[in-house]
Amino acid sequence: MILYLDSSKNEQLNKVGAGVFYTTNFVKNQSFSWNLESGVEVFNTELFAIEQAFKIAWQNKQLNTDKVWIFSDSQAAIKRLKKSNLKAGQYYVQSIKNWTKKFQDIAIQLHLEWVPGHMNIRGNELADKAAKKETELQYINPESYISLTFIKRKIRETGLTNWNNI
Repeated sequence: MILYLDSSKNEQLNKVGAGVFYTTNFVKNQSFSWNLESGVEVFNTELFAIEQAFKIAWQNKQLNTDKVWIFSDSQAAIKRLKKSNLKAGQYYVQSIKNWTKKFQDIAIQLHLEWVPGHMNIRGNELADKAAKKETELQYINPESYISLTFIKRKIRETGLTNWNNI
């Protein structure tokens, strides 16, 4: 089982999207995407997409599934998963660790690997396409997402604006 994930930000519409491309040896293919609006930083969107990839892998595992490969073009998100301290993305880090344990409990090997983005790697390009599609749509995912990092940035920006207007 192979999954690629990506996130995208549409600066004009101020929306972020996440996409996951799922395949079993490029025979059975499926794309998933989420519109997360503007309340989430791109970094958190990458972690969100990794979490979604784990969920999709869990839902599509078969009795003979022994390996799951998940590819992300975000080195920062992959590095963040190695630390469980209280920083940006901690909700997703904890959730992904819980998913990892579920797979380990049934002896499925997990491989989370970095893949260079925008290098014509088919799975990564399809995940990127799914993420971009969501940033262009007008509807919002029924689940609402906002990250602590986004709130902190908005507070900092407002404080600087107010300070400059004194």
